[in-house]
Amino acid sequence: MRKRIGIIFICIMLITSCITVVFPVENVKASETTIYVHPGESIQDAIDAANLGDTVFVYNGTYYENIKINKKINLIGEDRESTIISGNKKDNVIQVTDSWINISNFTIQNSGANSAGININDNHKIFNVSIINDKITDNGIGILLKNCTNITLENNNIEDNNIGIHLNASSKNTIYLNQFFYNKNGIELNYCFQNTIDNNWINRNWENGIVIKNSIQNTINSNHIFYTMEIDIFLIKSSNNNISDNIFEICNQAAIDLNDDSNMNLILDNYFYNGNVGIYQKNCSYNKIRDNNFNEFKRPIRQWNSDYNEIKNNSFTNISIEPSNQPLCFYNSNYNTIMNNYIKNYNGYGLFLGKSENNFIYKNNISSAYGISLDYQSNDNIITNNTIKVIKTVGISLDSCTNNFIENNSINCMFYYHNVSLNGISLYQSYNNKIINNTINNYQNFFEYEEAYAVYLKESLNNIIY
Repeated sequence: MRKRIGIIFICIMLITSCITVVFPVENVKASETTIYVHPGESIQDAIDAANLGDTVFVYNGTYYENIKINKKINLIGEDRESTIISGNKKDNVIQVTDSWINISNFTIQNSGANSAGININDNHKIFNVSIINDKITDNGIGILLKNCTNITLENNNIEDNNIGIHLNASSKNTIYLNQFFYNKNGIELNYCFQNTIDNNWINRNWENGIVIKNSIQNTINSNHIFYTMEIDIFLIKSSNNNISDNIFEICNQAAIDLNDDSNMNLILDNYFYNGNVGIYQKNCSYNKIRDNNFNEFKRPIRQWNSDYNEIKNNSFTNISIEPSNQPLCFYNSNYNTIMNNYIKNYNGYGLFLGKSENNFIYKNNISSAYGISLDYQSNDNIITNNTIKVIKTVGISLDSCTNNFIENNSINCMFYYHNVSLNGISLYQSYNNKIINNTINNYQNFFEYEEAYAVYLKESLNNIIY
């Protein structure tokens, strides 16, 4: 028995001697250091000498270099205005080809005409790069991102470039608290998705503020876009983007232009002040324009060949004095919902439809010179439960239109002009329309007038009116 126990004990000792016990060992990281660069020295040499995680600190001065950063480092200038890297009008001033890089407190200027102040671009995806508190000026492209994600561009002054910031095939990047001045285009996105453009000041750019092409699911929020020479935000073949809480001020051509199948975008809670066209749509569908405020715009919303859009809960006030201007104007646009808008335009139409069919116009409050006008074969529309106050001629007018349904509208005609016909609803060469249960009041104020009708028909047949 003792012999057997001894054999067992010896076997156990042999087995345990073959087992290696592993204890956790803390990952020992090399100490991060700071390398200092003085005027007359080379920033590139300091970068080449740096280890991963090191900081290259550059003192004030002008450094004429074209720099390449291919490792995780921090590149920090002493002062944004006085620490200058100049590319001598050739190539990229700074080329970034790796992730986890920070560039801050520099003036970066004078790239080649077709190059960038900072070019973040490599064959593999680059991520987690921060460009913070830099001045980017006089470059072909201020900052270029290609095939990038989680890049932060924050608190930079971007001015006098051909393009301020350009993103290509990049996602989930943040452009925040930057200022854009005197660029041709402030920001461009092409084939991008889920980027955020937030709280930027975009001022006096020569063509466009923000251009978005072939891009989806981007958020443009809380920016102030001021005095752009052409278009503030221009969408081309771009869908499911969110444009909200922005201020558009002094717009020369259009504040927002949606073009060429830019569909299913949300335009929400923006403020438009003093401009030509507020929102222009051409060949677009399923966009939602909600809760926006338009003040002192000539043509707040223009729509061509665009169907199934929703215009809801917007306010239109102080429209330009030109009689030809209409807050809401639709040409060849069908199946749109125009609902719960407040429209005040004492010098023109409240709402105009030309050759537009199957639109639903519901519960709008309109105070204007001419009310709602349907023209050029605008057929099969529903106009119901609107409150309309007009001061010149007609509450609702139809010219060469058929099969429209006009029901339960309240129309008050407040006449302030001499020798002008005053009609609640007027039809000219229009057929087979139903005008049912509308309340129409014609008031006489200040001047005598020759004729006033609740419903006026001229060369119009087969209409149902009661």
